[in-house]
Amino acid sequence: MKPDYGLKLLKDEISKDADLTFFNFPLSEILILSQGQYTSMSNILIDSIEYALSLDFNQIQLDKILLNTKSNSVQIIKDALKLDSITPRTIDIKDKIIIDIVTKLGDLEENQNESYVPFILQEITY
Repeated sequence: MKPDYGLKLLKDEISKDADLTFFNFPLSEILILSQGQYTSMSNILIDSIEYALSLDFNQIQLDKILLNTKSNSVQIIKDALKLDSITPRTIDIKDKIIIDIVTKLGDLEENQNESYVPFILQEITY
């Protein structure tokens, strides 16, 4: 398992109020957490270390992403959500959606297997 980038930044005492910008962030999957709440996982290379990164976003933000992208996967995502937008599951995106984003650090999340800090989407800058 790769180390979590959000957890690294939290340990490095990066402020939760700091804007953190990522260019060319690849959405290759959308995980439905609950109705209108989503996350996406990606790996990011920082100083020759590959980290895991979790990006949390809501329905309004997802709609904006889908509206402003030319990915062939847009209709597949819309159809999957139309069938069921509540049941937690993963929607794989074969034709990745690439976005530029501004985020903030979220709260520390812990479960039996891991601790991580998700990034909370603030703005899509394209």
